[in-house]
Amino acid sequence: MHDYHELIYNSIDFTINALNNERDNLLRPLEENATTSSVRTLQMINLQKAIIATGMFSLFDAELQRRLNCTDGFKEVLKLLEYNGNANLTSRFSYFKLAINVLKHGRGKSYEKLLAECENLPFTIKSDENSFFDEGDIDEVILLIRVDEKFLRNCAELINDVSKVIETIHK
Repeated sequence: MHDYHELIYNSIDFTINALNNERDNLLRPLEENATTSSVRTLQMINLQKAIIATGMFSLFDAELQRRLNCTDGFKEVLKLLEYNGNANLTSRFSYFKLAINVLKHGRGKSYEKLLAECENLPFTIKSDENSFFDEGDIDEVILLIRVDEKFLRNCAELINDVSKVIETIHK
């Protein structure tokens, strides 16, 4: 079987292409007639992206537990990255770990930590004073993190980068 991080790239490409095709098929008719079912389907596509990101990271945690023989894969990999002087990768991983926590749990400690770092984040977080990322965007769903194609690809890239570090350390 292929490594998890290799399968993630193919999975993300496949999923993004399928979701984009469905979105494009819905957008054409919306120019003439905006139906509730079409708008709901567009919102479902955006929600699906958040579900995919959350699932991708949850499965990666399980993979880390298996590969590192531990009970908390994220905690262990952060220690490993810090110990090996991968400050940039440690920071990126921490941000996305917090973002996934926000997607799963909403406002809380992870959200507050991300808000304090909002200028440094490689993704967009909704501030307390904003109800929407883009007011008037009919396909926006109520999430505190913008989960778009870039976010999904960054998650897959991060998983790949972390996996490569683990491979070099645990040959």
